[in-house]
Amino acid sequence: MQLLTTVQSTASQFLSSFISHIGRYLYERTIDALTSLYRYGPWWLGCWNFVAQEDVCAALASSAQLGSGFWLSHLIECDELIRERVKSHALGVLVLLVVFNGAWVYLLATYYLFCVRFRREPVYMERLPRVKDS
Repeated sequence: MQLLTTVQSTASQFLSSFISHIGRYLYERTIDALTSLYRYGPWWLGCWNFVAQEDVCAALASSAQLGSGFWLSHLIECDELIRERVKSHALGVLVLLVVFNGAWVYLLATYYLFCVRFRREPVYMERLPRVKDS
């Protein structure tokens, strides 16, 4: 009995670890793809359209003293800055999706309450007597 409990516990831990690794892997690949889109995508989509990485970081940095030369010698920090910006955009899109989906749920619930649950039977016009042709 103890062996069965141990096997179940080990299998449960393995499965949760496996799912966690898959989730982390998918998250990182998604952020990598969004980072590439952010760096190389078209400007009209809010992307940087193949601008050099140090120029992107110089534009994103809040301090005016940090120019392209500073970011050229600090490329790792520059990459982290761009990834954090991408993550913040991804979080904003996620919030919009949740709100949008929440709006659909609200609209469907409203439709159900007012159109299905409180629906009255349609009132049909009573048949009028036919007028005979003379």
